Amino acid sequence: MIKWFHKRSIFEKASVKVYHGFGHTHHLVVYGHVFKRKAITWPKFTNNVFYNTRRLLKMFLVKPFPRVIVQVHWHEQVLKSTSEDDGFFKVEWEADHDVQAGWHHLSVDLLDETGQVACSGDGKMFVPHSTQYAFISDIDDTIMVSNSATIFRRLKELFFRNPRTRSIFPDVARHYRLLAMNNDGEEVSNAFFYISSSEWNLYDYLNEFFNFHGLPQGVFLLNQVKRWFQLLNTGKTKHEGKFLRVVKILEAFP
Repeated sequence: MIKWFHKRSIFEKASVKVYHGFGHTHHLVVYGHVFKRKAITWPKFTNNVFYNTRRLLKMFLVKPFPRVIVQVHWHEQVLKSTSEDDGFFKVEWEADHDVQAGWHHLSVDLLDETGQVACSGDGKMFVPHSTQYAFISDIDDTIMVSNSATIFRRLKELFFRNPRTRSIFPDVARHYRLLAMNNDGEEVSNAFFYISSSEWNLYDYLNEFFNFHGLPQGVFLLNQVKRWFQLLNTGKTKHEGKFLRVVKILEAFP
């Protein structure tokens, strides 16, 4: 008897992770990653060290999907890009109409070899209101206690705690909420951009920490994704990377 075996597509377990994009009335940009293996979420929060360690490890057990095509759906526009060697993609475009200030939903598709949609990821685009101020902030040892100067203490914070048990510096959340208030009296928030040497692996982790502590919602600009064998180097990068991200923000909002 001849048996036919179904060849599993390399796109079968793929996933698209979309990060908060940003822009102004016309010029927009969105970032994300394509992974061959579905990204890990944080299903529950506990003080169990073994559970927290296992969950953190899984965040770094990613398998980037290089050189594949993604497309962004933005109203009537469809824009395509190709993921880089580490699965990272960036789509930058000019909107064909004025974009209102606020948060806007969008979707990003991964296309297979035939040009069909293999899977999709949902994301959000942030267009700041015309306010007097915008803020660019570091995260580690500015908002969140990370002990970045000592690798052992940094890893201990990462492995032994979850986003809700990580320590925040006293009064930082209140201070940032006050900074978010618009001095013109309008009920809109000043824009926030959070820059960190932490990797994109920790995007959901950081979002949960910020939401839990009531910090102003904003756009994260993080460091290149790392694999499990690079864990000892997590959070370690040169300051030039942060500088370039600040430059991108200033160029977007001159």
